[in-house]
Amino acid sequence: MDAVRLHVGTGHLALTHSLADGKVAILSHLESLSPLSDDDRALLASALGPFSSWREGHELIKCDAILDDPVFVVSGWVGRVVDLHDGRRQIVAFYIPGDLVGFSSRPGAQARASHICLTNVVTANAREVIRNARQESVRYSALIGALNAVEDEINKGLIDQIVRVGRMAAHERMIDLIADLYRRHRRAGLGFANGFVFPLTQETLGDAVGLSTVHINRVLQQLRRENLIKTTTGRIEIPNPALLAVRPER
Repeated sequence: MDAVRLHVGTGHLALTHSLADGKVAILSHLESLSPLSDDDRALLASALGPFSSWREGHELIKCDAILDDPVFVVSGWVGRVVDLHDGRRQIVAFYIPGDLVGFSSRPGAQARASHICLTNVVTANAREVIRNARQESVRYSALIGALNAVEDEINKGLIDQIVRVGRMAAHERMIDLIADLYRRHRRAGLGFANGFVFPLTQETLGDAVGLSTVHINRVLQQLRRENLIKTTTGRIEIPNPALLAVRPER
């Protein structure tokens, strides 16, 4: 992958803050899956990186590429995308800060969809962290457990997406997606009070839930009227998160 390597200096305070938040999100995500040891945290602090920046629209991982270069999202959003011949696309997964992209425990595993930067993105290479953890699996057993759980999460996310698009009504699809994103932001220590940064366009949302832009607009208006969500530019607030549940916890 070609990218501009980031060299953060005193003139880049906003970027430094973003990187710090992203590192916390990575740690919080992994900790939510398996309580990490001091050795695990030290490995993440020393072996994570290098950091790379990517412009919106960049193909981070090509379809059919070997999954041998996993990265953590530090800032921005990445989508797992399937393109159709006529230009339409289906987004099957979103990756937010703290998430691990392009990871598989199977040697030689291939990407079955493209991974596209939906916004400007900063990533941290995870290859050395994973290599060291596997080489000393007893010492880093909790981190190995978290990585295994990440793979389980990816599979669960695909099942959730099939159910969302295949069997839910339009407003249920949107509620379920927002609820999932809210939960993941909270888990990673991101967002604010009952909300989170939401940089996606209505077109991108439509690509994720299988609806036209016009239909997305109507659904969002309905959710606002019902006071299930409040939206401002680039942000979404959930006044009562308990009301977003449309499927049983599992």
